[in-house]
Amino acid sequence: MVRVFPSQAVQAIENLIGAKTTDLDERRIGHHLIGKVSSILTLLDHVPDELINQPFSEFVELIQCKEVLSAATRRWVPGGIAPAHAVNGKDSVERIRRLMAQCQDNL
Repeated sequence: MVRVFPSQAVQAIENLIGAKTTDLDERRIGHHLIGKVSSILTLLDHVPDELINQPFSEFVELIQCKEVLSAATRRWVPGGIAPAHAVNGKDSVERIRRLMAQCQDNL
């Protein structure tokens, strides 16, 4: 299995969707990004658990963001167009980017 480092996940998000100056939700993550969002979720599945070393509350937020995006992609496949929901008022993709940026690429 391919290992993806947290910094690579951050870089992928920046390349695929772009970084934001704020993590407040602007409802920018919509059905037109289904391929990119799915790619980000797949990459995150390849980040070794031991490299995700946030405090528990931030880890929970990371999981919430991933699940919100996963649910959105399932809605988009049959033709849904509603944007991905926010997590605590924040853009899920940007929160994932920022949370992964806090992780180290080694132990």
